[in-house]
Order: sequence, then C-alpha cells, then structure tokens
Amino acid sequence: MTSDDGGLTWTVRNVPNTNNLRSVAWSPKLRLFATIASTGTGNQVNTSPDGITWTARTTPGTSHFYRDMVWVDELELYVAVANEAGSTQKVLTSPDGITWTERTCPDRAWSDIVWSKELGLLCVSATGGIAGEKIMTSPDAINWTLRSTPGDVGSWEGITWSGDLGLFVAVNFNTAVLVGTPVMTSPDGINWTLRSAPTNQWLSVAWSPELGQFAAVGNQPLNPDSVMTSPDGITWTPQTPDTLRAWRRVIWVPELGRFVAVAFYDGFTTPDNLVMMSESTDPYQQYLYLHGRNSVQRVSGKVQIDRINLPDIATPSDLEDGDIWREGNDLKARLGGVTMTITVT
Repeated sequence: MTSDDGGLTWTVRNVPNTNNLRSVAWSPKLRLFATIASTGTGNQVNTSPDGITWTARTTPGTSHFYRDMVWVDELELYVAVANEAGSTQKVLTSPDGITWTERTCPDRAWSDIVWSKELGLLCVSATGGIAGEKIMTSPDAINWTLRSTPGDVGSWEGITWSGDLGLFVAVNFNTAVLVGTPVMTSPDGINWTLRSAPTNQWLSVAWSPELGQFAAVGNQPLNPDSVMTSPDGITWTPQTPDTLRAWRRVIWVPELGRFVAVAFYDGFTTPDNLVMMSESTDPYQQYLYLHGRNSVQRVSGKVQIDRINLPDIATPSDLEDGDIWREGNDLKARLGGVTMTITVT
C-alpha cells in the first residue's frame, strides 16, 4: 500500500511476488524500495523506485521466514533477518536490491533489526532460541556475535536505537514471563538491563529524536493501554489510543512529525455466536483464531462457535489466548491476555 497524504488514505499496489510480505525498506542512495517475504522459494523480494511499479527479484537458497529488513547507508546494504529455528543461514544482504547473498549467523528466531550509526553496529532481537541469548550484533552484516540477555526466556519482538541517548531499547511480547519488566536497554548492544514497564504483548518500539520520546505498541486489543511512551527507555507511561487494535508495528516519520502504527486486525463481532475475524494464515497470527475447549469449528478467515455446544464450566485455571467457554448465558473468551465476558441476547 502507498499513501501520499501522510498516511490518512491508502492505495493497494500489486507486486509480482505475491508471498506473505513482512517488511519494506527504502534506500535513499539507490532511490529504491525493497520488500521481503516470509514465504516463497527463490522469490522473496520485490523492488520499486516509486512504490507503485514493482519488479520481482530472485533470492538464494531455500525458503526462510524473513521477518524484518533495513537499509544501512554506511554499509550500502539491505539486511534482512529470518524468524525460524534450525538454520544458520538467516541473514540476507544485498547492495542493490537485485543480487542477494545468504549470511551465516547464530541459530535463533530473529525478529527485528536496527542499525546504530553512532556505534557502527547492527543489533538484532530474537523471539526464540536458548534462554539468555536473544541478541546478536554485527559491524558489517557478515560477521555476527551472539550476546547474553537477562531473564530466563521471553520473546523480544521489537528493537530500536536512540542516537540522542546512545541507547538500544527492546520490548517483549510474553506477558507470562518477565512480568513487570518487558523492556531491556543497552548502551552498546552487549550489556543489557531489564526495565519496568506496563504489561502488554509488546511488539514494536520506535524513537523520535524530534520529540525525545520512545513509543511502543502492543498486541492486546482489549487492553486500553496498548501504547506506552518513555523519554529515556527506563521510565514508561501507558497511553490509550483512540481506537483499540492489535497493534503490530510503529515507526517515527520525521517529515510528518508523527508516529505511524499499523495493526493486525480490528476486533470481533458478537451475534448469536462468537465470531473472530482473521484473514491471515501467517503462523505468527494464528493465535487470532479462537478455539473452544471440547468444541470448535474452523473455517478459512474466521471461527464460528455455537454457544450451545460449548462446555459450561467455571473459569479454567490454565487459560490460554483463544480459549472460549460458556457460563450460563454468558460467553467467556480469552484474547490478547484478557478474559472477556460476552452476553448473548
């Protein structure tokens, strides 16, 4: 999609490689956009000079679940990382958007990548892998070093860099682990410290030099505090957006003087039975499909559950996102870490 009015209206654009596009990066030097996809074999990249006309590009090796990509001026490289286990070929680089090369890196499920111009360092966060080793760094996108991280486990989804503060900030998705400390910071990408922050399934964080402010967005649509801000990466304040969404990504656009965020989906409706809309089959969005204990019906794009067939039980002690049950005439559902009561009329 493209927008020429500051993100208020959007136009869908066609791309030749119609895989699950996950990230887009702009190269000022090349005057070129490049997209990276999480699916496809040999065809996971598109490029465009204007965001309208796109050209398919060939990618090497087998399919990888690429998750994020950046352009680094100082290296004159696009750099993409993959979010999967069982492979060390999870970095992809290109100097021109046309010729791509796989790079060897530690075997983790890499999620988000950021460049620090001040340090001359790439820093990548991971959602999966060995506990306590969820960061890797590189000065050139070729040679990668695994870094130790605090806490036992956790899904470090988003990472950003503030050149003004000289600080990396990463946010965590897992609300059951690292409770109360879903943020970690580092001045060098090597030494990391956990920070207290509001609870949410945090997915993305960005820095605004103009505002002197970090902003992070979360994936719990029923939690009104799905945004948080911080002037220093240490003290965080919850914020309530005008619209509740399962927010996926946030960036700062200096030309517009605003943060811009995008969401997975925009909620649910409740007629005589519960309907949860989700158009994606992306494995990282499948938790959006509701499932009932002992009773479930699944169809592509949504789930409908007949309340009559749901088990009538007390609130389970081992709740998981997607659980749904009945208590009398009320539907109970767990979504985004929150238990909802939906009264059927």
